[in-house]
Amino acid sequence: MRITKVDIHHRTISGLGSHPPVDRDLRRRAHRVRGAGEATAPRDTNAYAGSIHVERLEPHGYRIIADVDHARYVEWDTSPHEIRPRTAQALYWPGAAHPVARVQHPGTTGQHTMSRALSQAHGRTHV
Repeated sequence: MRITKVDIHHRTISGLGSHPPVDRDLRRRAHRVRGAGEATAPRDTNAYAGSIHVERLEPHGYRIIADVDHARYVEWDTSPHEIRPRTAQALYWPGAAHPVARVQHPGTTGQHTMSRALSQAHGRTHV
């Protein structure tokens, strides 16, 4: 059996992100994921889809983020929970038979928009 020694030059690898062709490719990939996320995001108010954007990370790299307050509830599952009024004595909505002091929410299944966007955009950067 032959053993091969591998020397890793961390400085060289770290510097690749700031190399213009690599940076352009990373930026292109990030924007492709953002586009896929916007295209598949839930559209109740468009607030979530409109909040998806690309952030530049220094010294190199990109992050795709949805930054509305309710993003975590769109992305991830929620457990069953009780809803109580915050500013009134009861909850009421159009179509309800009468005001209620609390309701049991069954929880929701997350949309996983960003994970799906990443999967859709995978490998499609040079098209």
